[in-house]
Amino acid sequence: MTPDRERCGLEDLFLQYGVDFVFSGHTHHYERTFPVKKSVATQHDYTNPRGIIHVQSGIAGVDGYDVPQEDWESFGDTNFTHSYSRIIFHDESHATVQQLRNSDGSVLDEFTVTQNKHGSFL
Repeated sequence: MTPDRERCGLEDLFLQYGVDFVFSGHTHHYERTFPVKKSVATQHDYTNPRGIIHVQSGIAGVDGYDVPQEDWESFGDTNFTHSYSRIIFHDESHATVQQLRNSDGSVLDEFTVTQNKHGSFL
């Protein structure tokens, strides 16, 4: 995920403006990263992240293939569960991201971000 954004020149803009999340879809599976900057995890938690958290939620119905896990990846759904994302903003510093199963709306994955240091990641 991250290398494509670097090639497109978007990552520098995201870092400059302190973008906390980038939601995208492409490879027909769900995954999320730790906060990432220049293809390296800046930390392994979601408290005051100093990088971009990428959420890939592109479940359109492909039935699996081998997706290697990267060092910056926190969670990857290797079962290719049909699912969708929901984000809940609790206040200006806390947000919870959930990945919900299409079949029954149950939670496949969930994480909460606390961001008290809004601004550039450069």
